[in-house]
Amino acid sequence: MKEALKIDPEKCYIAESVHPFCMPYSINDIRFTTKYLPENVMSAALSTAHEYGHALYGLQINPEFEMTTFAGEIGFAMHESQSRLVENHIGRSLSFWKAHYPKFKEIFPEQLAQVSVEEFVDMINVSTSGLIRIEADELTYPLHILIRYELEKEIFSGMVDYDKLDQLWADKYEEYLGVRPQTASEGILQDVHWSAAYHGYFPSYALGSAFAAQFYQQLEKEMNVAEVLENDQFDKIAAWLGEKIHQYGASKTYDEILLDVTGESFNPSYYTDYLVDKYTKLYHL
Repeated sequence: MKEALKIDPEKCYIAESVHPFCMPYSINDIRFTTKYLPENVMSAALSTAHEYGHALYGLQINPEFEMTTFAGEIGFAMHESQSRLVENHIGRSLSFWKAHYPKFKEIFPEQLAQVSVEEFVDMINVSTSGLIRIEADELTYPLHILIRYELEKEIFSGMVDYDKLDQLWADKYEEYLGVRPQTASEGILQDVHWSAAYHGYFPSYALGSAFAAQFYQQLEKEMNVAEVLENDQFDKIAAWLGEKIHQYGASKTYDEILLDVTGESFNPSYYTDYLVDKYTKLYHL
């Protein structure tokens, strides 16, 4: 993914952690991590794409904003819009993999010998219920967020028995996704956000996904995205994001950026339409 996303090794340092994260130190020094699962190579590929979406935002902020709140106080939802856009709209797309699948097959010749690029892309987009949020497909992902949001509301209300939060978590996973965690590590302890006091953060992933869909539809209006990706020119997309979104840092509000870029305020229909269209095609519905 480093070569495919044109990641600058002079400005980005990538390491490994149990839970991927991104830490900006300056517009010329962004550090992020990825994770590796022996049975799922796409976990590393997509988590790298996600965290680089964050990193790219930090790299392309107006240099005049360095060491100011305009560089460091960008809202969570806007930041997640960029990570989710790179992870999903780019990293799961057929156009992206048409450019990079041949090299990928060289790395895994035995496993992928009889797998076409179309079959591979269908595989990495398949929808199935799972326990781990960061491994979730795009269709079930919002349910992971909803579970956390509902639990947070109960926490904030002061009406919940905190000693039973893990049980409430497991109950909601069983109700909404049909799966039940057997350990805390695959349940309530899988995310670092609550332990880091990032209460109220999780809805930013859903909002960010919706913002990403609205931005992406505008990108497709202004650029032949499929052709750009097939020609291994992600840098053109990065430049568009930098010009339209990243350079402003926190100097504009969410709605100002959405309005300036797309010509309208936040419209969640782009997100729902995107999901319906994608999975209708994938499952031939």
